[in-house]
Amino acid sequence: MRAYLIKLLSQREHSRKELLRKLKTKEFFHDFDPTSLLDELIDQGYQSDERYSTVFLRTRKNSGYGPNRIKNELQQRGVDPDIIVNTLKLSDINWQDHCRKVFESKFGEAADSNKELAKQARFLYHRGFDISHIKETLGRLP
Repeated sequence: MRAYLIKLLSQREHSRKELLRKLKTKEFFHDFDPTSLLDELIDQGYQSDERYSTVFLRTRKNSGYGPNRIKNELQQRGVDPDIIVNTLKLSDINWQDHCRKVFESKFGEAADSNKELAKQARFLYHRGFDISHIKETLGRLP
């Protein structure tokens, strides 16, 4: 079981919750205590939710997502809320600039009609950007 977890962690970072979920799919899950094994891997530095959240943040940001979406996805993956807040706080990402770049790569420039402007705002909101970032990027929202 330990070798299986180390193999998973050698391929990419995983949160503790993800590893536990993967262990539960194995037939021999009930034959041992998975929490002690996971604690051992954490103590030895093989698994770290802090490291996982940092890598996840960078990956999702590079895919064009904003802080709210990234925060929600990390919560779904079982990362402690304090770790999430700390990771977002320590990142040197200018979310306003990132929002503008995502917008420009998708649309080029703000629309003329209110209907298209609302569509662009919904896109950015779904991507996880704050309303303040969206207003600043689009320029003419109320």
